Amino acid sequence: MSLIQRIDVHPLGPTTWVYDAMPSNLAAEGIQPGDTIVTNANGVSFSVDANHNLIAVGSIGGQIRGQSFYVDTVNGSDSNTGLSWDKAFITVNKALTSIIADYASVYVVGDVREQVTVPAFNYCRLIGMSGSPRGARWRAPASPAATTPLLRLQKIGWIVSGFLFSAPTDAAAIMVERTASLNAQDSVIRGNEFNTGAIAIESNGGAPNVIVQGNRIHDMTSGSVATSGGIISTSTAQALPQRWIIADNHLINNKNHVVMPLKIGQLKANILTDIGDSITSDVVIDLTSGDHNFVNGNYLGGAYTTVLYKPGATDNWIGNYAPVTATTAPYGLTVAVPTA
Repeated sequence: MSLIQRIDVHPLGPTTWVYDAMPSNLAAEGIQPGDTIVTNANGVSFSVDANHNLIAVGSIGGQIRGQSFYVDTVNGSDSNTGLSWDKAFITVNKALTSIIADYASVYVVGDVREQVTVPAFNYCRLIGMSGSPRGARWRAPASPAATTPLLRLQKIGWIVSGFLFSAPTDAAAIMVERTASLNAQDSVIRGNEFNTGAIAIESNGGAPNVIVQGNRIHDMTSGSVATSGGIISTSTAQALPQRWIIADNHLINNKNHVVMPLKIGQLKANILTDIGDSITSDVVIDLTSGDHNFVNGNYLGGAYTTVLYKPGATDNWIGNYAPVTATTAPYGLTVAVPTA
């Protein structure tokens, strides 16, 4: 039995104690009447009465929130508690599997070489910490599992920020997934860099309400996937992706930039160039089979035609900066959807 975490909500108030197994002597551990105990072993929370007896009060949902775990890929150890930098884990997977409730945070320094899936909890944060503005590096392990993304988001409201991802050549850096039983809706992917590989961000299954903001996405050109590129939909088995906000990103040197049948989405204030220093994009934006999107305030490189830009039905593409054509004003602002 060992203590995993102690949470003091108020110095004079009750304490929540998190153990890997139930301690045999509560008083010896310093546990007081009115405190709460949660164990990884049974996933049930208990309150402590005046005689140090345990009273089961239900599952852990709502009992433990705001856990923080720390990962140091150089100096950490998975035999540590992971509760501070000097007791950091060495793998992201260990931190993720240590989460026991919603609203947890995982902070990472170093060079991650893992392929992981988030646990069955919602509204958690995965944050890279680095002295470099490019973020904490994350790439595939030396012997990666085939066709497996670096990070699979499958639960609601996860935030991913502060990483420099190098995607595999046969999968995405981040997969935003929806199945019959899992849904990564409300995910936020913000302030990362994606550099090389097959796909930066993959929509698989059509999870809705995703925010992709403030990322640098480049050199997504290689691999055995059907469509390589920046933000790519590979499956709409459950639904078309809806209400995505793709904003303030810079996409360059990708085989394709944004390819998804988006519905009721927004693309705003992005820089999307058709010609980089090493590649000319096949497609800049392709929203075919989507509808009612707002594509406004972006810089759109290359000819503003349906060769590079493919709108969805009933889209609004007014107010983008693009070369002067029949569908732009004389000063280069788009006034209609692109045409052939």
